[in-house]
Amino acid sequence: MKKPCKPVRLYDIMIKKEVHSRVEARLTALYDLGQKLVLLREPQDIAEAVLDIAGQVLDLQDSDILLVDEGRQELYVAARRGLFQDAVHPRLPLDGDQGITVAAARSGRPVYVPDVRQDPRYVGAGFPAVSELAVPVQIEGRVLGVLNVESTETDAFGPADQELLCLLANQAALALENVRLHAEERRQAGEMQVLNELARRINASLDLQVTLDAIVAAAAELIPCALAEVSLWDEQAQLLILHALQCDPDRAYPLGRSYPPGEGYTGWMVGHRRPLLVADVDARQDIQPHLLPGELPFQAYAGVPLLAGEQLVGTLVLVADETGAFDAGDMRLLQALAHHATTAIGNARLYERIARSHRELSALYAVSEAINQPLPLQEIMDHALDKVIEVMEADMGVIRLLSEGTDELVIASHQGLSAEYVQRERAIRLADRDPVGWVAQSGEPLVISDLAQDPRVPALAITTEEFQGFAIVPLRVQENISGTLGVANRLPRDFTPEEIDLLMSIGHQVAVAMDNARLRQEVLMSERLAAVGRVAASVAHDLRSPLGGILRSAEFLARPELSPDMRQKLSQAVISLSRRLINTTQQVLDYVRKEKLPLKRTPCSLTGFLDEVLSVLDVDCCDRGIEVVRRCHYQGEVVMDTDRMAQVVYNIAANARDAMPCGGTFTVETRQDGESVQLRFSDTGPGVPEPLQSRIFEPFFTYGKREGAGLGLSIARRIVEEHEGALWVEGGEAQGATFVVSLPL
Repeated sequence: MKKPCKPVRLYDIMIKKEVHSRVEARLTALYDLGQKLVLLREPQDIAEAVLDIAGQVLDLQDSDILLVDEGRQELYVAARRGLFQDAVHPRLPLDGDQGITVAAARSGRPVYVPDVRQDPRYVGAGFPAVSELAVPVQIEGRVLGVLNVESTETDAFGPADQELLCLLANQAALALENVRLHAEERRQAGEMQVLNELARRINASLDLQVTLDAIVAAAAELIPCALAEVSLWDEQAQLLILHALQCDPDRAYPLGRSYPPGEGYTGWMVGHRRPLLVADVDARQDIQPHLLPGELPFQAYAGVPLLAGEQLVGTLVLVADETGAFDAGDMRLLQALAHHATTAIGNARLYERIARSHRELSALYAVSEAINQPLPLQEIMDHALDKVIEVMEADMGVIRLLSEGTDELVIASHQGLSAEYVQRERAIRLADRDPVGWVAQSGEPLVISDLAQDPRVPALAITTEEFQGFAIVPLRVQENISGTLGVANRLPRDFTPEEIDLLMSIGHQVAVAMDNARLRQEVLMSERLAAVGRVAASVAHDLRSPLGGILRSAEFLARPELSPDMRQKLSQAVISLSRRLINTTQQVLDYVRKEKLPLKRTPCSLTGFLDEVLSVLDVDCCDRGIEVVRRCHYQGEVVMDTDRMAQVVYNIAANARDAMPCGGTFTVETRQDGESVQLRFSDTGPGVPEPLQSRIFEPFFTYGKREGAGLGLSIARRIVEEHEGALWVEGGEAQGATFVVSLPL
């Protein structure tokens, strides 16, 4: 027997249809919201879209979405719907106790208050709310904001409303997180592009100071600030020293200042080797800033150590005048920039060391090269001082030498000193309490990094011209000290051990040069004495022979029985021997004369000149069985000093005569050669071996001759060269010799 069907009431059917329609509308609204949120890229647009959908599916009197301000840790209203949506909305601190929305954000769970009039946490915002429901907008436990609804009725929201708001909050959280990730990706891409560009600028130069200036400029461009600075760690002095600064002129203070070890924010960074972010200087009590002289106060600080592995290179610091000017994102950027900065500083320092080594080696080489040349001592000292000042980057340099026979150090070479100072301090006695005298007596280098701070200064009688940093080394060869070499800078300066070693090396080179110059002077004096002896012996020999001939001829001329022909021959002999004496005397005078020979140039017929000169030689050559042959192909004029050129011909003819003791042929030929004329003097003697052809023009060289001072050809070449011509020899051994005189037309 079938049970009777329960009658279906029309009211129940209508209720079910209404519920189904409401659920379907909510699902459609949620779907539409999801589609819309995918396209949105701004948090406020997302908040507006969520509230629009919430208003469609719920009968809301007042609703808003509050988002978290990470930097300030506050909730602020991003979007609002209702009668009072244009009212000013207060920001709510997340660490406070005020606000139902704050309670939801801190707990991470929905908070429902059926009657806010009984809840002390409630904060009114213009709407006369009675009940309030706050749902956190969160993802993976991280709260991004709060979706909040209010009503003027008591207990206006049920579980279904809360469930729907939770769904909307989840969708809002996903959309906000996507926006954040997208913005983070764009930000990181932009930061990488900016960092790469800044890194390119930082690494564009290998000059250390240019690199440091580029680093502070890049930091100030990357992160807005009132001041950016780079300091480098001085390992030897254990100090952090300011090297680069980017700021307004009123904030600038001198470079080269050092930070007291362990003091202030920067001292803390050096000690801990960790970045430091101080968003609010007044709120930080455990560390207090240490201001350098002239440095203005600041409100925010961001600094990172520049580290190469575990080694401290320096610090990169930013300061700002506003509290909260720097955040964790800025620190991340600053650390990324610091990595590039450390690499750039390392490269610049490496290049600087290589360049310095190159300059030092070049300076040593240049000084050594000068020393190995027979230069005057003054030129060597001036050249060495040039190189010392260049490679040491000094403002002044001075070489003092011990005056022979006294106890005074006298300025021998200097640069960078005023004439008044040189005049006043030209000589320093060793007995005086002067650093230069101390170095000369002790043989040890003396370094004064800072004249104002060095405790030894009161005991030393130092007179300076505003110089603050000094380095003085002795000029020493073995145990003998001949003087001092010093450099100075107008600002305080720490001279490195390598720089002192270089200065000592150059000082030793200069001392060796002085010793070599002294030895060269002694050798030169010995050579001069030997040369005088050779000349005297040669002149005595050359004078004795013709003088004997003149004497014998004169004795014969006194005899009355001599025939006229004999008297004529004896007279010619006296004339020839006298000319030989005059020629020998003139050669010696020309050799010892250092200045240019006085020339009286006049146009003359070359053929006529040779006829006159060779007519004198004919007699002497004929008596010796030597035939003189003339071949004058050039019949024009030549501008020359005829007396001097006659001496050239006599000297060459004498050389040919001595080369043919048994007779022969002496040929004189002229020919034009382009813009010059050649006088070619050939003999049929044994010739000159090729290895000796360049030496026969040297003074006192007497190849194949038993008589003569060996000056004839040397003087002949000198006369020809002062006529702007040339003299050389052709023909090898056993071929005879040809001396060629070339004169310009």
